[in-house]
Amino acid sequence: MRFGLLGDAVLLLPALRDLRNRLDRTHREAGTGARATIDVLVTPLQRPVLARLVAEGVIDGLIDWTAGDLTELHRARHAQAWRDATATVRTLRDRRYDLAVSCYGRLASAVAVLAGIPQRAGLVSEAFRGTLTHGAPSHRYTSKWHEAAHSLEAVRVALPFADDREPPPGMAPDPTAGGRHRLPLRPDEADAARARFGIPALGRLVVLHPGATNGSAKRWPVASWAMVASRLVAQGASVVIVGGPEDRALGAEIVTRMPPPPPTVAPDHVGTSYETSVFPPFSARPVGAVHDLTGRTTIDDLVGVLAAADAVITGDSGPLHLAIALDRPVVAIHGPTDPDICGPVTGAGARVVTLGVELPCRPCYSLARMADCPLGHAICQDLVTPRDVLAAVAQVTGDAPASVPAKRPSAPKTSAVAGGEVGIPPHIAALVREAQAHRHDHGHDDDHGHAAARNGGA
Repeated sequence: MRFGLLGDAVLLLPALRDLRNRLDRTHREAGTGARATIDVLVTPLQRPVLARLVAEGVIDGLIDWTAGDLTELHRARHAQAWRDATATVRTLRDRRYDLAVSCYGRLASAVAVLAGIPQRAGLVSEAFRGTLTHGAPSHRYTSKWHEAAHSLEAVRVALPFADDREPPPGMAPDPTAGGRHRLPLRPDEADAARARFGIPALGRLVVLHPGATNGSAKRWPVASWAMVASRLVAQGASVVIVGGPEDRALGAEIVTRMPPPPPTVAPDHVGTSYETSVFPPFSARPVGAVHDLTGRTTIDDLVGVLAAADAVITGDSGPLHLAIALDRPVVAIHGPTDPDICGPVTGAGARVVTLGVELPCRPCYSLARMADCPLGHAICQDLVTPRDVLAAVAQVTGDAPASVPAKRPSAPKTSAVAGGEVGIPPHIAALVREAQAHRHDHGHDDDHGHAAARNGGA
């Protein structure tokens, strides 16, 4: 059980594969010759992703949870939500499950009890008291484990094995081991998606996902998206903007605000400066095009488009985790969230760059509220520049020359910013000082502020 959004389903893939392996091993060592049935309780948004594991044979079925999170007042006040929940709990009781694994939130632990499931595993810190029979002690926002590792730990405490394949107690399990974080893909999906949406079969394809479902502070500025899209199109790329129906206005605004392509630079006049290496010459490349697909794709369509991408630029979102699970080159822009906890799940060799600005107030996101800036601004997003992102795209696609640094500060240290040194606009310096004071007032350690890129798999 993991109620949540699209990305939550993707982050569940390693745990589901591990659960299948553990159950198969249990029956094999017992000599029963039986095979356990694994069903997953899913939200409608998650169903298309996890249906792929049904086709692969990792899990056996999906049960829809349409009631939403009943621990949230705006959902709990609707009678229909309780009727839907009651019907689903009745279905679970009728199927007489032996084990429930709660991978997220208190609601799942309560549902497991109400469904009469005798063995119930999960995170103690995210369960109602007394609802679990097998509890993992880890805490999601203090242990610094990745989200996917917490689900693996919930599975481990449900079906532990005392051998060397288990990590030592307290050590996070590896979500990428054996490629168990990958999403199954049909051989023709990428080409079919290009054809379906009129995306040229040849040439570079860069996918942008500018939206964020659960908080405005997760969104990079529209003007920055527009600048990056314009530069990529000028370089000859096909740029595809993706998002749900709620992102249609956002996609249209990005297209509208795209500046004209920069002047052509003749190849024999190209220098070796940082600027030239990040913004390469355009004269040798045909001008590309932008395709706004916001609100036009199903989840399966989105998987196909992402699978076709030569690079994906996104914030902390479901499409981020989908792109990682499809092994695509990714530039991930993180604002209020901690990439160590909910960022890309990457192993050795991953073509991923995570961008973020270290500030006294960042990260500030927790499950207690939406990802909206408590200070009324999103300076953590504003200080990540289009140049940072374009440099990262060049890096993950192999275009960046060796002279381009893998890490490039977007702002000096916090002390310099707070002091209003050259290059920092006064209003930005004031915001950083406010963030620093907020961090101090809430008992956090004082960090130093700078924008940096992290290479996945390093």
